[in-house]
Amino acid sequence: MFRTVCIIGCIAVFSAAVDICIASPRRARDLLLHLSPRVDAPLAACVRLPDTLFVQHAEKTVFVPHVTSLTIAENRDPCVGAEAIPDSSIALARVNYTRLAILGGTSLTVGVGLHIYQRIAWWVGARAAFHVENDWSYAMNFDKIGHFWATALLSSLYGDLYTWAGIERKDAVLYGAATGFLYELYVEAEDGFHRDWGFSPGDAFGDVLGAFYPVLQEQFPLLQNLNFKWSYWPDQEYLKRYGANHAFVDDYQGTTLWATVRVHRVLPEKVRAYWPSFLNLALGLNVQGLYNGSHSERYWFLSLDYNLEELPGSGSFWNSVKRFLNHVHLPAPAVRISPGVVWYGLFFTAH
Repeated sequence: MFRTVCIIGCIAVFSAAVDICIASPRRARDLLLHLSPRVDAPLAACVRLPDTLFVQHAEKTVFVPHVTSLTIAENRDPCVGAEAIPDSSIALARVNYTRLAILGGTSLTVGVGLHIYQRIAWWVGARAAFHVENDWSYAMNFDKIGHFWATALLSSLYGDLYTWAGIERKDAVLYGAATGFLYELYVEAEDGFHRDWGFSPGDAFGDVLGAFYPVLQEQFPLLQNLNFKWSYWPDQEYLKRYGANHAFVDDYQGTTLWATVRVHRVLPEKVRAYWPSFLNLALGLNVQGLYNGSHSERYWFLSLDYNLEELPGSGSFWNSVKRFLNHVHLPAPAVRISPGVVWYGLFFTAH
């Protein structure tokens, strides 16, 4: 099964490379027009396909991501009498095969390591015929939210990695979603062969939603103000029951999952300046009493939260690091709102 998933992943990466390499030169124009709002001054483009690209701008040169320094036909109609820019002088969303190879090799290595870890933690000694298990009530549905968060994390991470490898952003986000979903689907398929578990449609549904949430955020920027985070500290009851070698992702009592809102961005413009851009508000959920039969209970929290994307510094790599780190909720003042009210000077997760 793992070999099959690796092959599927390689096919996805290969298809991404082919998609970029054989695409019509018209995509160069589309990308330039798509990115032009990011340039400080207005940018107009005229493309003669397939050989030449002309641009008009107030300055001599303009920097656009994935585009080298472009010679500008200043104060002239860019489509009439301008000097052609050779195709070799521009690089519009072209795949960097070295980076793509690094990404593929690293993903394969990490994937094999995760497979070995999960096989020891979950699957060894419990193989059975493939079957489906509807476990909607398991862990009070908390694991379904966990599947959403984990797949969204993978989708977002690989969207940035595919972009780093030179794939056009809108395609990279889709490939990232496919990669995140395929990995989680592989985990679910392996669970389907477990004697006590089975393939969970509820888990798979959470995987689908999580995989494509970053895609929706890319298409609808308003959704970028709502993100999901994770915080964890080992639960002693869990450790006593299962031991330290069991997968920590199953430690739901030690995990709190958060929905966080970028308050600064959603406030009316008149009051926005009074709320720091790095400070969010988050709603957290934890479950307790999972090992006490019918005494399980959901715990709800309100907390301040830090928007790590507001850390100083820029650049595509650093921005990707900040987006990745921003999936974790750091200790912050909080209040438990149910059951009962409890105030915390600093709160990370229930334990």
